[in-house]
Amino acid sequence: MNAATLGSRWPAAAGRLVLCVAMFSMALWLGGAPAQALTGAGHGDDGSVEVPPLASGHPLDGVHHPAWAERLDLSGMDGTVWALAVDGSGNVYAGGGFTTAGGVSANNVARWDGTSWSALGSGVNGTVRSLAVDGSGNLYAGGFFTSAGGVSTTGIARWDGSSWSALGSGLDGHAWALAVDGSGDLYAGGDFYTAGGVIVNGIARWDGSSWSALGSGMNLYVWALAVDGSGNVYAGGNFSIAGGVSASGVARWNGTSWSALGSGMDNFVRALAVDGSGNLYAGGDFLTAGGVSASHVAMWNGSSWSALGSGVDGYNRGVWALAVDGDGTLYMGGYFTSVGGVAANHIARWDGTSWSALGSGTDQGVYALAPDGDGNLYAGGDFTIAGGAIANYIALWDGSAWSGSSWRGPPSLFLPLVLRGSS
Repeated sequence: MNAATLGSRWPAAAGRLVLCVAMFSMALWLGGAPAQALTGAGHGDDGSVEVPPLASGHPLDGVHHPAWAERLDLSGMDGTVWALAVDGSGNVYAGGGFTTAGGVSANNVARWDGTSWSALGSGVNGTVRSLAVDGSGNLYAGGFFTSAGGVSTTGIARWDGSSWSALGSGLDGHAWALAVDGSGDLYAGGDFYTAGGVIVNGIARWDGSSWSALGSGMNLYVWALAVDGSGNVYAGGNFSIAGGVSASGVARWNGTSWSALGSGMDNFVRALAVDGSGNLYAGGDFLTAGGVSASHVAMWNGSSWSALGSGVDGYNRGVWALAVDGDGTLYMGGYFTSVGGVAANHIARWDGTSWSALGSGTDQGVYALAPDGDGNLYAGGDFTIAGGAIANYIALWDGSAWSGSSWRGPPSLFLPLVLRGSS
């Protein structure tokens, strides 16, 4: 940024004096004494930062009067977030393909404690595609890695709060989906054939010490998992057979055997979620569910499928994420721009009757959703804007607005600099 930039971008700055520049927590601050407002707060494509108005006679004190300094927030991740999970204490875990989180080195997995990001040891050596947390606070990660915290582990690993460990000999493929039941058993679904050396065909259970199959498994891949309050396990994917039973894209495991959910879907299922009443929601690439027209999202009430309004409108790349909060509200993420006739950029909410947008949504796809116990919703994906604000691959919806990060306070260091613009 230079004097010419100031003068050309903000005429109000021409001939004015910028007294100082400061860097703090990856934020750039400018301070000065303009007699007129420097309009258009934000940042230019050349990295320059615009300064909001400073009222005439306002003290030149950025520490006590941050209203006159624009914070350019560069926190979040440096790569796509594919998975999210929230533990009982409200910690948020994010997994994906990144090397930093909030400016902290974090290899493909990180934790947000409500204030700051932290790494989980040395992380994992490949992309994380799924996360799940059990009742004891253990975090499970699945994906495209062979090492976690320096420990050899294939496709899946556990973080106990201080270190990583393998789950037996792991998988011979990748865990695209993870879910934990009320007993603490972990279910993994993906493109693997064996788990711990046991033939499982795309889905397996870890009981804390060993892997076991769920019947004869699937004939193709599992991309989504959900567990209801009765312990039923639901699987979604691109399979057509589950446990020897014809099941198109979705099936239920009752602890003993597999069963189909009606006639299933006409295309892939990528996301599943269960509400407190036991209703199952499915999202994906399909246009019908149980023979009923259902554009990319549908509900199973235990006996039949139904559409959620008119579903996702027009051409899109499908639904990738579903989550239900404590109030029973369903949230949906993916690659779409309209749902139920309502403009909704990549994320939307279903209240049981109709669809609505979450502000202006995101600029790119949403791949992961996780509500916390306080009514907040976390979203991850390949977006960099949420609600019109910078949000690098992860953002928070508080029920009324989006935020990409939290305020960390004023600059701890000011560096004097004089720049004079000219018209």
